[in-house]
Amino acid sequence: GEPDSVFGRQVTGPSGVVTKLRKRAWSEQVSIGVACDPERRRSLAPRGLSLRTEVIDPSELGELGALLARTSGPEYAFLRAIERARRARAGDLVVARTSGGRLAAVHFVHDERRRAALERVAPGMYPPMAADEVLTEGVWCRPELRGQGVVPAMLDASLGRLAERGVRRALAIIDLANTRSLRAFRRVGFEPSGVVRLDRRRLGQWRIDFEALDEQTRARWRAATREEARVAGVHVAAGGRVGPP
Repeated sequence: GEPDSVFGRQVTGPSGVVTKLRKRAWSEQVSIGVACDPERRRSLAPRGLSLRTEVIDPSELGELGALLARTSGPEYAFLRAIERARRARAGDLVVARTSGGRLAAVHFVHDERRRAALERVAPGMYPPMAADEVLTEGVWCRPELRGQGVVPAMLDASLGRLAERGVRRALAIIDLANTRSLRAFRRVGFEPSGVVRLDRRRLGQWRIDFEALDEQTRARWRAATREEARVAGVHVAAGGRVGPP
């Protein structure tokens, strides 16, 4: 189920219950589409770690089930979505491991050949792709390894393999509240693709709409990723407030 919190605060008392019910009845999540040409990615290495990255068939990774059994809250909900995609074999699975063989991070690569399987686990959540495009989605990293550059390094390695396959555009759609993920993707070279996804809940019913990128959403992207833009030598206008990851 959903975590009993609103904007990171524990919900308690009657007012908290009302806020939670209102959120369930009427809410909106804004996600930004980003894209990267795999051949123009920025190569990166994790800080203080040696990683081995490989592309595997989803059926080969049974470790997610054990991780789910030890996880709770929002982390569990996210891992459960990845596990559903794995079981549906909705795409190829990229796995990053430490030098000792321990699972460090994963992400999916979806393409149009797996559209039917993807729609079964994420109906209507992603627009159609061209033959030379893929989705880089379902990114997860072990909590204790976050902040060490693991995800950008994994994305860099998988983008290199995609370039060898002739992929010309890697796409992702990221919740604007997920600052950590926004920064990781921009660090490796992703920029706004011009698409915004709106996930709306109205009286218990979900609706997904795709719209053109607007200036307000672009400004939020810049504010959340301005440090990565400075590192890459990209000028970003000042202003805006970065929320919690």
